[in-house]
Amino acid sequence: ELAPKLAGILQLQISPVALPGFARYQAAWQRLTPAECARLVPGAPGQLQLNQSAFEGTADSSGAYAYDAVAAAALAMRAVAADNGTAPSNSSTASYGARLNAAIRSLNFSGATGHVSFKHGSGDRAPRDQELVLSNWQWRDGALSSDMFVRVKLSGVLAAAKARIGLVEYGLRN
Repeated sequence: ELAPKLAGILQLQISPVALPGFARYQAAWQRLTPAECARLVPGAPGQLQLNQSAFEGTADSSGAYAYDAVAAAALAMRAVAADNGTAPSNSSTASYGARLNAAIRSLNFSGATGHVSFKHGSGDRAPRDQELVLSNWQWRDGALSSDMFVRVKLSGVLAAAKARIGLVEYGLRN
């Protein structure tokens, strides 16, 4: 079996699980029920095969990033509509797309994965609240589990790296 062989491996990843926004996301996730999910998918109540155990335990961090992506799109669409008073059907697609792009790049909100904002120029997510987490995977009582033992803000790591060795490649520049 593979799992016991993974014991002792160190994993470095960007993780939102220790941030306050993830705690809010986690609490909302655990309040969900299969019936609520079926209501959210009109015309497909029999296609969702969920049971309550799907909402127990820790929510997957990938879902938190998807949640923030949808929130960013919705907030940007609302900002474009408020500024122009026109829906996409009443304006050219290219013009709406440009306004939507500008609105997304100007967003600044507290999401499930931390502070969400974007860098000028590249449009990449600014690493303000993102945390690097170093985990140590161990085999305990017949199961693989990890302990987070180092958490550090990604923005601090990037600033220190640029100051010390001048990294500018692979998106490590502002």
